[in-house]
Amino acid sequence: MLKNEQSSNKKCRVSTIITDNKFMEGLIKIFRVVTLIAMIVTLTVAAASIIGVAITGFYPGIIVLLLLTLIPIASKFYAKILISKSNVFQRNYYITLTIINLLTILVVIWMTFVILVDRVFGNILRYC
Repeated sequence: MLKNEQSSNKKCRVSTIITDNKFMEGLIKIFRVVTLIAMIVTLTVAAASIIGVAITGFYPGIIVLLLLTLIPIASKFYAKILISKSNVFQRNYYITLTIINLLTILVVIWMTFVILVDRVFGNILRYC
């Protein structure tokens, strides 16, 4: 009976490890997708804002947009460092970095809207 309990405990541990590995794989995939989207959005907006500086002049919000571009890039490089850490540590940081990248996307879209309304539409309305 003791052997039977030990074998069931081993099965439970193995299934927990497999479940944890699948969770981590899913978490890493979500992180990669969110980081890629954040990089595409922030780099596109940063490039457009640089073009906008040439057209409408300097705007202080552009500095913030350019700094926000560094967040997804830095999180992608930091994720490479996480490989040597424990699964619990990785899980916590992947979740945190995913949330930060999602917030970065939202802030960049919001700032783009604000700059667009303030600078571009403001110039159009002045000339009408």
